[in-house]
Amino acid sequence: MKLQLKKLFVIGACVLQVGAFAGEAEMEAANELLDAMHFDQQMEQVAGCSIKMIKQQRSEMTEEEEGELKEFYQNQLFDKSYRNDVAALYANNFTCDEIRDIIGFYSTETGQKILQKLPELMRQTMVMMQQRLSRCPGTCE
Repeated sequence: MKLQLKKLFVIGACVLQVGAFAGEAEMEAANELLDAMHFDQQMEQVAGCSIKMIKQQRSEMTEEEEGELKEFYQNQLFDKSYRNDVAALYANNFTCDEIRDIIGFYSTETGQKILQKLPELMRQTMVMMQQRLSRCPGTCE
């Protein structure tokens, strides 16, 4: 399990090496957007949901393995470089004006509701995806 998770993060890290293309103003705006999105809190919720799902799939998971998984998430998702990589994704895909529009949206009541509901929506989406994929044994290996 550890090796599979590490492979996923290595692949993700390769994909996220895009920060060099973003300008300083775009990166500043993107970091403001991540603040408006409560990015750090969102990552904690995502990690918690992911660990919970993994535990449900692997009922034999020991407390030691769960601790290692939490530590792995902590080291991979909660360091500044990951946040910078995510900011770079926004900075490379949106102009400063567009990012400021998005920040404006997230400042609204509806935007805040989306931010509040998004982790649970993502969790439910992951559950649906896993259920669909589990219906195709042998073809998804």
